[in-house]
Amino acid sequence: MRRNISATEVVRQFSELLNNIKYRGERYTIIRGGKAVAALVPVEDAGSQRRMGDLREIIGSLPRLDPDDKSFADDVLEAIKGQPPLPGAATWGWAEPEF
Repeated sequence: MRRNISATEVVRQFSELLNNIKYRGERYTIIRGGKAVAALVPVEDAGSQRRMGDLREIIGSLPRLDPDDKSFADDVLEAIKGQPPLPGAATWGWAEPEF
């Protein structure tokens, strides 16, 4: 269950809130100036929410292909060619892409 709590109350009860989150799985929405500004949630929930700003780091952490290995690119192109054609422009309003 998510509960709204003011920023002032968070400061006053921070240790207790952390215990409630850890041991009871409680979730809090922090309200400041009448608007929601943040959330206190169990770490499992927080890790699943990514932002666009994280994208560069995520992409940078992916394994790199060997530039000399053409077989992967060839496999991808072959898979693309083997896909069924998209419906024509008259049916859906867009043209079939060219590869």
